[in-house]
Amino acid sequence: MKNIFINGCFYSLFLIQNLLAQSSCINFDSIQYTQVTINNSIQYGANQLNFDGSIFIPNARIIKATANNCPTSPLLILVHGGGFTAGTPDMMDSLSFRFAKYGYIYASINYRLGWPGGFCPIDSSEAVRAWYRSVQDIKGAIRYFKDNSVVFGIDTNNVFLAGWSAGGYATIGAAYSDLPSESPSFCSDLGPIDGNLNSGIHSSHIKALATFSSAFLFPNHIAEGQKPGIIMFNNALDAYEIPLNCNKWWNYGQCQSSFPNACGITSMQPIFQQNNIASASIVFNYSTSNEFNSHWLHNPIYFPLWEEEVDSMASFFQGFISQEIPLSTVNSSVLTIQNYLITSFTDYQLPVNHNGILYSINGALISIVKSGKINALSPGIYFFISESIKIKLIVI
Repeated sequence: MKNIFINGCFYSLFLIQNLLAQSSCINFDSIQYTQVTINNSIQYGANQLNFDGSIFIPNARIIKATANNCPTSPLLILVHGGGFTAGTPDMMDSLSFRFAKYGYIYASINYRLGWPGGFCPIDSSEAVRAWYRSVQDIKGAIRYFKDNSVVFGIDTNNVFLAGWSAGGYATIGAAYSDLPSESPSFCSDLGPIDGNLNSGIHSSHIKALATFSSAFLFPNHIAEGQKPGIIMFNNALDAYEIPLNCNKWWNYGQCQSSFPNACGITSMQPIFQQNNIASASIVFNYSTSNEFNSHWLHNPIYFPLWEEEVDSMASFFQGFISQEIPLSTVNSSVLTIQNYLITSFTDYQLPVNHNGILYSINGALISIVKSGKINALSPGIYFFISESIKIKLIVI
């Protein structure tokens, strides 16, 4: 970390230097870094009870580009698959590594697994209850990372979800099932749909999500409440026959009769449009020598197309990212402040020939400034921040 000495005190330039030096602090849809650092020992909440009374420890692994020194970065939370009975957070490392290299902070989480009945749930209500527990855990994880945004360098304005297979079903629930009325009656003993994990200051709202080989259990949940954008990836020849229209949750061998119906991207697209939800979908059609592989499109062991998926996700998410910095940063005395009164709607040349960033008084990024040239601004208060000075612009 670099410091400067002003008026007898040292001030950190960590925020300003890195924001100016790295385009990845603004754009997150292309490779910006080469190496990542992994932290495998994050507990994202208090221990919970599994369906059978055993103890569940909520854990996450954080992946971040080693050279990512942006003041804050978007957060992408991944929820693994495994049929609600298996799976681990490292199952999709190839996807997580690529997103970290884009400049995201990437959190891959575990969640409560299992149901009465062993490999197959004893009935469809137990399948939904397993889904419900996973939704509660994901919402708790979102709140945990928002609560600890300073620790991890997370931009709480830009939080995203991604889920594969069972994890995709779960992320859909976490994104759209956010009202008390949306809790199935047979889940009332499990607590509210939001869960009680890390409930407090922050909400579990996200900007957008991506799903792989997944569908909607409750399509009507998108009619009210939060409406994040969604991009869905499916394969028409999926080995587990994830529905593209409305059909069985999945044809899981001998378990088929134990699952409720679900609705896939074909049937959901008009519903997205009716509810003003930004959406995109990609359906791949191909046959393989091992039909099971068609469920693992994201995995580079099987197919190279996962990069296409990740790039499509990143491009879709980029449209939702708002460029803001914490108000405490804009209004703090990190650097000396000079005040300037300028006329509205008139181009202005700062008296210092500096490159920097222009912010609104609320912390929103307005523009990148080169050589001190400010484009015409509407009335208001703005901050220009460079490596060596902070200027308050009062536009009248």
